[in-house]
Amino acid sequence: MSPVQELCNADDDDCDGRVDEAFPQLGQACMSGVGDCVVAGNVVCDPEVPAQTVCDAVAGEGVGEVCDEQDNDCDQRVDEGFDLTRDVDNCGACERRCVLAEASAACVDSVCRVEACAEGFVDLDEVADNGCECDARREDPPDSENLDTNCDGLDGDASAAVFVSPTHGDDGGAGRRDAPLRSLERAVELAREQRAAVYLDAGEYALEATLVVDVDLHGGYRFDPQARTWARGARANHTAELRGAATVLRYEALTRDVVLDRVVVEAAAAEEPGQSSVAVVALDVRQHLTIRDAELLAGSGAYGRDGATGVAGDDTAEVGDDGQTANDRPCPLCGGSGGGNPACPDQTAGGRGGHGATGADGDLDGEDGCDGGVPGAQGEACPAGGEAPGGEGGAPGDDGGSGTDGAASAGGTSGGQIGEDGLWTPAASPAGETGGPGGGAGGGGGGAADDHDAPGGGGGGGGGGGCGGAGGGLALGGGGSFALYVRGTLNEASVVEVVASRLSSGRGGDGGDGGDGGAGAPGGRGGTGPRQPGCAECRAGGSGGRGAPGGCGGPSGGGGGGPSFAVLRVSASDDPARLDRSRVVFLDAEGRPAAPNLGSDSSGTPGSGGAACGPAEGAPPGGAGLRGQIGCCGRAHPADDCGDLTRCDD
Repeated sequence: MSPVQELCNADDDDCDGRVDEAFPQLGQACMSGVGDCVVAGNVVCDPEVPAQTVCDAVAGEGVGEVCDEQDNDCDQRVDEGFDLTRDVDNCGACERRCVLAEASAACVDSVCRVEACAEGFVDLDEVADNGCECDARREDPPDSENLDTNCDGLDGDASAAVFVSPTHGDDGGAGRRDAPLRSLERAVELAREQRAAVYLDAGEYALEATLVVDVDLHGGYRFDPQARTWARGARANHTAELRGAATVLRYEALTRDVVLDRVVVEAAAAEEPGQSSVAVVALDVRQHLTIRDAELLAGSGAYGRDGATGVAGDDTAEVGDDGQTANDRPCPLCGGSGGGNPACPDQTAGGRGGHGATGADGDLDGEDGCDGGVPGAQGEACPAGGEAPGGEGGAPGDDGGSGTDGAASAGGTSGGQIGEDGLWTPAASPAGETGGPGGGAGGGGGGAADDHDAPGGGGGGGGGGGCGGAGGGLALGGGGSFALYVRGTLNEASVVEVVASRLSSGRGGDGGDGGDGGAGAPGGRGGTGPRQPGCAECRAGGSGGRGAPGGCGGPSGGGGGGPSFAVLRVSASDDPARLDRSRVVFLDAEGRPAAPNLGSDSSGTPGSGGAACGPAEGAPPGGAGLRGQIGCCGRAHPADDCGDLTRCDD
């Protein structure tokens, strides 16, 4: 048989000793179909056309197309029918599902987006991956981390707040965040009506008087007047400063929790005599007041008040009346009346002069002058002249004894009292004692005569004693300086929490100087004893003595120096042991017990004692003022007394 062309049939068609050598691809791997229909096989001879080869794999059957980046239906197209730019189950890529927390989702330009939030939730951060992350139903009191937990764009609850800005506000506004008020007084008033808190923009709030507060005050905010938005940060960068009054804030009889937060409260120096400077007063607040991340600064206590110089005794001592003469005998009214003193009538009158006497059998001596009064006593009245002829005139009466000087008072203590407004006020030194009145002078003796018919002259009346000088007036102690003043009630304690805050007092006020004693008034002079006119044998009556001057008033002691305490605790009742009713708890920013951050300036200087108007020593100075971190006033009897003001730093 003649050779023919080699075919793919497993025969040596061209008789060259080789089989199918023209088809080297036989047996090689091959695939049939597209997409998911591909089946692997081998190259074999085509049984239908021996001159060629075929792949023995038979392509699989296609299925429905799914999104998996494969040609599932073997139509040479991949993922046809799927829109990866809008499909929430295949957004931007197959099986990338848009499942967002508390939100319905949408796929926009191959990116998952929040389409709508579930009721009560807000997409505050506008980050789609965490969905509507903010639960607007949660409470959001202003916190130390400045977190907005109720999704209103603010640390705090804007719907339950009154906003105030000292530079961009208007008291004619509604107090909303886009229309803040200007004055803190108006903001507190409106917040009280609405039972809301007050959020303070940074700046200085000048208060004309003490502000009574029973609502939350939160600082740390800054208002953007252009964007009409608020942001909160650290107090150092967003400082709200409350200034202007000697007592700045007063909390009293609280019935709900109140917070003073992220503000500086600075009391002005006190100006009224003995007035104290206090940053915050807490009276009967129970356990409702918290001071957090704040700075309380007290100013200086006021100077006390000097004691007035004692008023000099009234210069009203009367002159003794002159003695009289008469031709008639006897002469019962010839002795002059003693002078009195209407301003101090008791025991200061001079004695009456003796009556002139008629002559008898020979010389007749006049009576001796009579004794003046001892200090504060009436002078002695003289009797009539004697009965012997040819006598001498009557002798002068004695001067009265000088009045006794009043005693100096003690210096004022560093204690004080609790006034009607519930605040501590300094004690005053006692007034000096009034000087004693001078003694009235004795009357002059009556004269005599050697004529049986003509009497001698009557003695002059003694001068009245002078009034004593008034004592020096009381001197008031210096005012105190307290950053925080706390007083409880008998039945329930006032406990103030101070969290991560600084409290500092200023200088105590100086005590007033004591008053000088007043000078005693001079006594009145005595009346003269006349001679009977035209009677050479008649003798003159004696002159009355001079009334003595009144005593000096005693000087008053100086006022005590004012105290300086960062905290003053006042007991709740007349039991000094009840200081547990007025407590302060110091905590750190995490709410753990912490050492207090307190500072105090010096106490006030005691006032000097007043000077005596005579040779006696002056009055003593006032008591030294107290200073420390914490002071205690344990009230004893009477209940308003605070005489035992002490340090109780421990």
